[in-house]
Amino acid sequence: MNKKVREFAKGGMLMSKHLLHVICKRIVTPKKNIIFFESFQGKSFACNPRAIFEYMLEDDSFKGYTFVWAFRDIEKYSKEKSFTDKKRIKNRRVYLVKYESMLYYKYLAKAGTIITNSNPRNFIKFKDEQTFVQTWHGTPLKKIGLDVTKSGNAITSLKEMEKIYDNQAKRIDYMIAPSEFTKEKLISAFNLDKYHKEDNVLLCGYPRNDILYNYKNEDLDLIKERLNIPKDKKVILYAPTFRDNKHDTAKGFKPNAGFDFANMKKIFPDFVVLYRSHYFIKEKLDFNQVRDYVVDVSKVDDIRELYLISDILITDYSSVFFDYANLNKPIIFYMYDLEEYKDEVRDFYFDIEKLPGPIYRTQDQVFSGLRNIDKIVEEYADKYKSFADEFCSIDDGNASKRFVEAVFKK
Repeated sequence: MNKKVREFAKGGMLMSKHLLHVICKRIVTPKKNIIFFESFQGKSFACNPRAIFEYMLEDDSFKGYTFVWAFRDIEKYSKEKSFTDKKRIKNRRVYLVKYESMLYYKYLAKAGTIITNSNPRNFIKFKDEQTFVQTWHGTPLKKIGLDVTKSGNAITSLKEMEKIYDNQAKRIDYMIAPSEFTKEKLISAFNLDKYHKEDNVLLCGYPRNDILYNYKNEDLDLIKERLNIPKDKKVILYAPTFRDNKHDTAKGFKPNAGFDFANMKKIFPDFVVLYRSHYFIKEKLDFNQVRDYVVDVSKVDDIRELYLISDILITDYSSVFFDYANLNKPIIFYMYDLEEYKDEVRDFYFDIEKLPGPIYRTQDQVFSGLRNIDKIVEEYADKYKSFADEFCSIDDGNASKRFVEAVFKK
């Protein structure tokens, strides 16, 4: 299929979805007691929308509410179970709809409040009596939205990006932030000041980080049992982000293991590695040769569980380390393509010397860091504390409560 045919097919698909949305908006009236949730365009049950939903499920104030979740794979999520029974999505007050189906657009029009962590389709417009909450999905190191000035994105031009984020800003009623820094960057990235919505960003903390303060030790054992993680091994969570400029038309964004895991296994036999790719990446890596050492957890919906059971985080430019810093566990940064990424793809919001851990360029440097992890913890203690004070000070286990009080109980 050539490019023109693909573009024509995509245009037809979007037009049919747009029509469904318009029809549903005309025939359906929003109801205050219906709340619509979506995470990563229906790909998962996770992040801030999930944490807010779980809090509401336990709050008597929402006993008369219906919660609608949109998923691409409804069958999977009708059986979903987290590490505590109370967090089951299978509940009589919870209704599941297939992403971008007729029912999806019906409940999108029927909900009094819509809570997502990513940008909805550009053609979706909400009625005045509806409240749209865009929780976003992380504190950014790499520039996002209208703050991006590099043209390294393989699929979205700067002009297209400007249109997307400006359109988002028009619809947003609330965003949330875990720090003054994040609030400031969301305002600039979404151009919220253009629409006088600076105060619409709630400085309440990230609901998804509540569990990092409220978990119980038995939760850790349950997570490890479910993922078949040996309890006598130290756990490394390796969570690299995607590269905007590494994209294949047929396969999407390209994965990159970054390590020779067979060699890593020989050097660090007492570890187990949890490999977590970005949700944009569809292609799976082959870990068959090291399947007893590397566990591909890319399809585990909720990365919070992986934070809890890991002893060390290795990442690059992903926002995961901002959340992970709440746990006061060591962080190693593996930036093998630093110049290319910074100069051609995204650039950063601040000097990476501020990061709460060593920045390594080669695999051997990372391995050396792992051998001396206790020394790294000691060396970076002050920098780690300063980082947490700046970016994590609002998170305390009560962000969901503050959010609900600000939006629903004002």
